[in-house]
Amino acid sequence: MARGPEDLPPDKRERIIRAAVEEFAERGYEMASTNAITARAGISKGLLFHYFGSKRNLYVHALREMVGREVERFKRARRELHPDIVERVFQIALYKQKLVREDPVTARFLATVLQAPEEVKPEVAALFRELEGLSAKVRTEGVDTSRFRPDIDPAKAITLINVCVEGLRNLYAGRVSPEMVDEPGAIEAMMNEVREYLDMLKFGVYRRDDG
Repeated sequence: MARGPEDLPPDKRERIIRAAVEEFAERGYEMASTNAITARAGISKGLLFHYFGSKRNLYVHALREMVGREVERFKRARRELHPDIVERVFQIALYKQKLVREDPVTARFLATVLQAPEEVKPEVAALFRELEGLSAKVRTEGVDTSRFRPDIDPAKAITLINVCVEGLRNLYAGRVSPEMVDEPGAIEAMMNEVREYLDMLKFGVYRRDDG
C-alpha cells in the first residue's frame, strides 16, 4: 500500500519539512539537493522517496505546509484587523513584513515560488488561487463602509480598492525575489511606496477645489 507524508511520525515529518524548507530557501528549487535534505533531517534517501516520492512532491508538500501555517497564524490575528479597508490592506502588508523579520528562512522559501520551474507551476498556481480567495475575503469581510462618500456605492468602492490592490501586487511582483529577505532597507522602501499609493487611493489625487 502506498504511503504518504501523513504516515510519518509527527516529529520525523517536521524534521524533513524543515530541512526541505531550509535547503530550498538557500539554493532554490533547481539547485536544491535531496542528499542535503536527508543529511539535514538525519534520515535515509530511501525513506524520503518512500514517503514523498520525488523532489517535486517534497517541494509542493513543504510549500503547502508552510503556507497553511501562515494562513492559520493570520486567521488567529483576524480579530485585530482594522475596520477601515485601506488600513487593513496595509496591515496585511505589515504582517508579511513581520514574517520576513521573524522567520527569514520561511519567507525566503515562500519567495522561491516566484522563480518556480514549469514542473511545479500548476500546483503553485492552484495554491495561490486559494490564497487570493482567502486574501480577498479577509480584506473585505466586516469592513466599515461608513467613511465612504455617501454618494457612492460601497460595493463598487470595495471593488475599486480590490482592483487597485491587485494592480499593486502585479507592480511589485517583478521586484520581489528571495534575495530581498536579506535587504531590509529595500523592503522598508517598498512598504513606504505601498503606503503612499494607499494614501492616494484613500484620500484621492485631485484637489477638492478643481471640480
